[in-house]
Amino acid sequence: MDKLPSDPAEFARGLSDLPKAPPILPVNQRGRGLKIALFTGIPVLAAFLIGLVVVVAPKLGSRMDVGSCVQGQVDDADSIHTVTCGPDAKYKVVGKVADQSQIALRISASVCDPFPTADAIFWQGARSGTGTAFCLEDLKTPGERMPLVGDCLKGDAVESQKTEKAPCGEAGYKVVAVEAGSAFGFGGDSCVQAPTAGAAVRWKRTGTAALPQEKVLCLEDLKNPGHRRPVVGGCLNLQDKSLTVLDCGAGARYKVVGKVEGVTQIDGLTDPIAKNCPSMPTATDAVWYGMGSALSGTRYCLEPVRK
Repeated sequence: MDKLPSDPAEFARGLSDLPKAPPILPVNQRGRGLKIALFTGIPVLAAFLIGLVVVVAPKLGSRMDVGSCVQGQVDDADSIHTVTCGPDAKYKVVGKVADQSQIALRISASVCDPFPTADAIFWQGARSGTGTAFCLEDLKTPGERMPLVGDCLKGDAVESQKTEKAPCGEAGYKVVAVEAGSAFGFGGDSCVQAPTAGAAVRWKRTGTAALPQEKVLCLEDLKNPGHRRPVVGGCLNLQDKSLTVLDCGAGARYKVVGKVEGVTQIDGLTDPIAKNCPSMPTATDAVWYGMGSALSGTRYCLEPVRK
């Protein structure tokens, strides 16, 4: 075992030759969590990702409002900052919704549904409380845009399930309503509140760089206006399991004398008219109407038009 040097100066020189420990840095308590991160939704994983990237940024968010522009990378919170709207801007704030919690955003990002150009979303607030959701439009690489009410689609939209826009003078369908959910799910009938709608298609934004979004587009058939939902008191014709709504007296064979909601298509085929159309003794026929692949729809009770 080596002996310790007796000379104090020699002992001090020996200590200086030892490896130095890493410095102890102070913890910046004020900087913890004071960052913001944008996120883009992946349809399957959006609910999980939002819990990983949403953090707090009171200083940045306080300067942002609808119309403000943002620069930075969505995967780098430190790079996010507000800029003058112009060539350097990456995002533009198109919506701002207060009193939103992280838990609600984990379940659904539909808070930005009212803003059809929103491609990304971020949240500002206290982790254990509520905050503000900012809906962002991507100015550099915009995502796929959903058709809006009034837009027209090509004539093969229903058959191909492709919602490609077209000039209304050349189009086959016109969007008359937009509803939540899927036209191919297990819910009830779609487009009930859109009386001129004769078809429904699903619109679903795909890709990994966009907020998940799925809607039902209720379509008016521009080429065949008689292909639409019947109404009680109106008239129609039936041919080859399809119906055409007509003005009463214009060659119509049946008049709609009543309806029963929430009837499945199978029940409509197997149940007698008396069960399908209670309290409608003049009904001799019935027809089922539903949009998309809805499990339940409406059974319309028909009586022959008197000549």
